[in-house]
Amino acid sequence: MDLALAMDPGDVWKQTLCDLQLQIRAEDFQTWFREASLLTYEGNHCVVGTRNPFAIEWLNQRCRGLVGRSLTSVLGQTVDVEFVVQTDAALTPPLVELTLEAPPAESSTRRRRASISADTAPLAWPAHARFSFDNFVVGSSNALAHAACAVVADRPGEVHNPLFIYGGVGMGKTHLLRAIGHEAFARGRKAVYISAETFIHEFVGSISRGRMEDFRNRYREADYLLVDDVQFIAGKEQTQDEFFHTFNALQEAGRQIVLTSDRHP
Repeated sequence: MDLALAMDPGDVWKQTLCDLQLQIRAEDFQTWFREASLLTYEGNHCVVGTRNPFAIEWLNQRCRGLVGRSLTSVLGQTVDVEFVVQTDAALTPPLVELTLEAPPAESSTRRRRASISADTAPLAWPAHARFSFDNFVVGSSNALAHAACAVVADRPGEVHNPLFIYGGVGMGKTHLLRAIGHEAFARGRKAVYISAETFIHEFVGSISRGRMEDFRNRYREADYLLVDDVQFIAGKEQTQDEFFHTFNALQEAGRQIVLTSDRHP
């Protein structure tokens, strides 16, 4: 009997996740793989599902080869990978946002979501103390970005607004965003850190629940809006329109906007 066929998909996926966790950033792993699961594998074809439709493009572009190699290692045979939207939401945990704010007191559901793990807890918690300006390694490739971020942390809305940080994977863009947030929190200012993918998810959910006013107030009342991987809203017209209005509202109010991207502006 083929060993691969005898293995339970759940066990296969657990081993695969262990392998993937050693190869990619913790932030990327939490964002893109915490909702994913191995649905089926037949022969050399593996189907990986995620209930987040916005993750499909990213997984196909960035992770198909990586996931394929990890599954090949676990199964002991060469496989190809297909990513699909998993419609059974009960099989996967809810998407959790990352913010610098304390969990909102008015919502027990949000309190439960914010306490799921240290990786998805408010960034002001000690678990995220390593993301500060003091322990950021400054070199010739990132000295200008570091200096600009330090300025906006000290003087929000006055210079470099908006601030757009562009660079490849692993250059410290997320670290700098969180460092700005820590400085804001320490000075009693309201900062929101969010990935573009989560912004999209919240936007779609707010429309479906008729809660757009709450969605807009959350972002437009912030002193700092820190958006990671903003390139993911490209091509999503409704989200782009909403982000455009949020962007304008914050700028007109003198609030600070910082965006990161791994693509040229």
